[in-house]
Amino acid sequence: MAQIMARDKPIPHPSAERNGLTDFEIKRILEHELPIYILKKTVKEGHFPSIEGAKIASKEWLKFVVLTLDNPHVRIGMWSDIVDEIWHAYLMYTHEYFAFSRDVLEVDYYHHTPLIIDGDGVSNMPQDKGANFVRLYIEKFGPLHSIWDSMLDTQICLPDCCCV
Repeated sequence: MAQIMARDKPIPHPSAERNGLTDFEIKRILEHELPIYILKKTVKEGHFPSIEGAKIASKEWLKFVVLTLDNPHVRIGMWSDIVDEIWHAYLMYTHEYFAFSRDVLEVDYYHHTPLIIDGDGVSNMPQDKGANFVRLYIEKFGPLHSIWDSMLDTQICLPDCCCV
């Protein structure tokens, strides 16, 4: 049986010691703009119909990054293939991605763990079916952007709240 590789320790970031990002750090991350040539590449490859679509996905990816760093002791999976395409494209430009990790996120390297499913059909994704992501996203940013609509085939019902 193949071993499932997943992050089981918090991302080493100063936020882990103080339980979250500062408002300044969140603002810096959310204001980051991916280089236009990376966004154009995702359009050319057919992942997005326009630069505007790629920009929306990049902003949503940055929200995902904020959630992971702001909640370093919670496993949060990437639940959108289309948002993940932005991450993949950025990773291909290693110099730019390292600079983003270092200068914007203030980490040595913001790792991407690919989805791995073993021979028994067990995934390395958090087994919460996205509930942590949805709960934290709504708490931080309000209603989910429609780009996340494809994240699950089933509804997620949050305790003492609602179903999305």
